[in-house]
Amino acid sequence: MESIVKISASFLVAIFIARYLGPKHFGILTYVISIVYLFMALSRLGMENILVRELVRHPDKRHEYMGTAFLLMLYGSILSIGIVALFGYFYEQDPQINLYLLLVAASLLLQPFFVIDYNFQSKVKAKYSSIAKSLATLLGALVKIYLVLVKADLIYFVIAYLIDYLLISLFLYGMHLNQREPSFFFHFQKKIVKPLLKSAMPLVFASLTMSLYITADKLLIKHFLGLDELGVYSAASKLYEGLLFFPIVVGTSLLPALVKLKQTSFKSYHRNLTRIFSLIIWTHIPIALVSLFYSQEIILLTFGNAYIHASTSMAVLMWASIFIGVGTINYTYFSVEKMENKLILRTLTALLVNLSLDIILIPLYGIEGAAIATLVSVVTAYYLLDALDTQTRMLLKVKTKAFFLQIT
Repeated sequence: MESIVKISASFLVAIFIARYLGPKHFGILTYVISIVYLFMALSRLGMENILVRELVRHPDKRHEYMGTAFLLMLYGSILSIGIVALFGYFYEQDPQINLYLLLVAASLLLQPFFVIDYNFQSKVKAKYSSIAKSLATLLGALVKIYLVLVKADLIYFVIAYLIDYLLISLFLYGMHLNQREPSFFFHFQKKIVKPLLKSAMPLVFASLTMSLYITADKLLIKHFLGLDELGVYSAASKLYEGLLFFPIVVGTSLLPALVKLKQTSFKSYHRNLTRIFSLIIWTHIPIALVSLFYSQEIILLTFGNAYIHASTSMAVLMWASIFIGVGTINYTYFSVEKMENKLILRTLTALLVNLSLDIILIPLYGIEGAAIATLVSVVTAYYLLDALDTQTRMLLKVKTKAFFLQIT
């Protein structure tokens, strides 16, 4: 439900904001958020996985692990803000955009409060943090809609992004107090820093790679084509990003069931894995087909005539969403098979293919080139690459059967 609230609110509010701001200002907003998002992984330091694991292992030292992780994430956030500031100083010529960058980057200082979320997860009480984050998301969405209604300047929408994380932090801390969880401030323990960072570094690298993959096309569009085209492409991206919550929820929900199936019946495990891939693929294919024939009508209905140029890109990205959904289930499969290292390889492959094609295709074909680069990169990373690895050829067979509905 939290995922549904978050993505639905983000999608609907983006339509209101994009229609009001127009392509150029929507492009500026997307650009500054993308730059900061790129370094969010550094501010979180992989604690969304590591801290949950350690809190489960050491419940008697809960306040020490939370306090240490909080301070480490705070240092990571300060480092991230410094990198963003240096980027703006050396790369950006527009002082207004530099101001926007710093305002959005200030939200990174609030990332450490997510240790509260990880604590609830470790105690199988994630519903409390989900309720807190959902309420904050809804309130943040109302703030943005209000800004559209009063015809506010762009800087207020930038500040609203900062307010989003302020609200999440306040609601999380409020839920933390409500549940009488232990205080964790000022409980830093130097002796557990090294083990935490040692475990976190590979995850930080993987997260940074994924963040770069997600934002690379937008940054290159801004570099080659300008902010107007970035705004148009961002509208196309919002439409296909709205579909991605489904495979994420399916993959997360069915992970325990798949682990149990593998332990009891290998044949049933493969059959149900094929069913899951088929569900994801054939949920997306009809949407992709509709987008192929009615992309202009969809763009006009949602973002309006100013973004009509996004129609072709949106149609291509809808086909890419099929393979991104497949890639999400890949994550579940690799977790069951204890082959998490292969996730980094696939993310790196997607990044390198996408960057290479973006540099070639964006100057030639504009935002349509960026969409094609995304499609080719996800097909390569999340489907074709399985053929080159003896450990994943079975997975390729499962995906192929799912495409042709061969579920036996």
